[in-house]
Amino acid sequence: MKTPHKHAELIKAWADGAKIEMRAVSGKWVGYEDRECPTWHELYEYRIKPEPKLEGEWRDVPLEKEECCGNPFKCMGNCHG
Repeated sequence: MKTPHKHAELIKAWADGAKIEMRAVSGKWVGYEDRECPTWHELYEYRIKPEPKLEGEWRDVPLEKEECCGNPFKCMGNCHG
């Protein structure tokens, strides 16, 4: 049986639409644009581009009146009248 390519799983993920990054000589991760194809060189390091991390606490529901009224920066218009 033939040995799979070193990056076989990443190649499959890229073919399915995953965004791929390559570690540059500087050590930083560099992304490929949609029109570019990764070279898949065995000496290079690749990864699936991680999802951006959101900072702070986010809520999917409006704040209750007791939590926000009187502070427009906290409520951002979600107060119940």
